[in-house]
Amino acid sequence: MYISIDLGGTKTRLALSRDLHSLDSVEKFSSLKDLKSQKEKLIDLIKPILETSRIEAVSIAIPGTFDLFNRRFLKVPNYKLLEGSDFNFFADLFDSDTKLFINNDAALACLGEAVHGAGKQYKSVAFITLSTGVGGALVTGKKLYDGSKAFEPGHHILKFDDAVADNAGIFGSMESFLSGTGFKKRYGILPEDCNDVSIWENYGTILGAGLVNVCAFWNPDVIVLGGSLSSKYEYFLNGVTNYLNKIDGISIAPIKKGVLEDDAGLIGGLEFISQKVA
Repeated sequence: MYISIDLGGTKTRLALSRDLHSLDSVEKFSSLKDLKSQKEKLIDLIKPILETSRIEAVSIAIPGTFDLFNRRFLKVPNYKLLEGSDFNFFADLFDSDTKLFINNDAALACLGEAVHGAGKQYKSVAFITLSTGVGGALVTGKKLYDGSKAFEPGHHILKFDDAVADNAGIFGSMESFLSGTGFKKRYGILPEDCNDVSIWENYGTILGAGLVNVCAFWNPDVIVLGGSLSSKYEYFLNGVTNYLNKIDGISIAPIKKGVLEDDAGLIGGLEFISQKVA
């Protein structure tokens, strides 16, 4: 049996798989505000599995950066409770011989969409997640393109003299404009409650500017958009398209909405395990 966990700033999801291809079951709960309670909730879900099955490997997606060499979490702005703690927070949940793989949540969602979702027909796939925060990653040849830490395209700055900070305290970043928390700060309404065409047109224009930079930095064959705000794709697409149509001198990749939705990170986690243990 294999487990894929997606620990987000808002929700935590846990999936079981027997074959690393399909999700046999998925449990989800609101991410808890202290580590002790979060760990106890995970134990409640994992303990019955351990009583009946051997867990071969586990993948865990976290919304931030980490140090694999020292097995420690670094910057996790959308779940700050993890910052500074070590991987034993998760390793203690499983038998000592269970293989444990940690990666950034956007990276694993990118891997899921690139191999099994909207980007599977393309060689080079950039993924941008629009959710509590804004993250992203790059997959080339069905493999994650890794840096020394995790990619953080959401923290690149679109307006250096802006007054609104993102979840990491960076002013005028892509995340400060396009995340769910940034949306509420700027427009005074939660994105899921907003049907104002003019707001979404403006949102789409800003997203278009961010995607131009993604194309300039990564030169992907396609950009896939995921995360909870991608459910408003039809609302903001016009603003994105109008902005991108004005751009000359940079090759703009096609933009696609992710198809795996909330399961992208879980499926990407299984794919990551598969690539590591194959």
